[in-house]
Amino acid sequence: MDEKLIEQLKKESILGSKFEESKYFQSFFENVFKDVYSEICDQSYRDFKISDSFITFLKAFPNGINHLGDDYGFFGIVDCISQTMNDITLWSPYDEEGDKLASWIFIGVRGDKGNIYLCCDSSSDYFGKVKEFYDGSAFMGDSLPNPTKLQTFEELCVSIINES
Repeated sequence: MDEKLIEQLKKESILGSKFEESKYFQSFFENVFKDVYSEICDQSYRDFKISDSFITFLKAFPNGINHLGDDYGFFGIVDCISQTMNDITLWSPYDEEGDKLASWIFIGVRGDKGNIYLCCDSSSDYFGKVKEFYDGSAFMGDSLPNPTKLQTFEELCVSIINES
């Protein structure tokens, strides 16, 4: 993620502290979710990967909910993990055929009804794309648009800044 964009996001955010740099940060965070998914679904999630732009965001904004623009709030590390785990356990963790749970993480909200998810399946056409589910969840089996119509996390942040 571009440094200028990070600085702009910090200016727009209520909580904008820099996270301690660590070369192990991405693998740690990914392994937390691989363990969560594997425990719930008894499946291997070797294709699980968090996009570099979201990892950069988490390093810059690790705590709480970071409010951007008029309506958007993005979760820090703990809230991202706990919200995703709550959502997985609330909704059926399998697709229609009872197969592997789709690799999405719950990253934020828009208003009081928009739930924002990031696809973390590196083998999927949706990898690195963000989808808002209105009063719903990525784990509810909602249909997805063509992946080319979805934004990356970085594109979403730029569009939020341009709106405000």
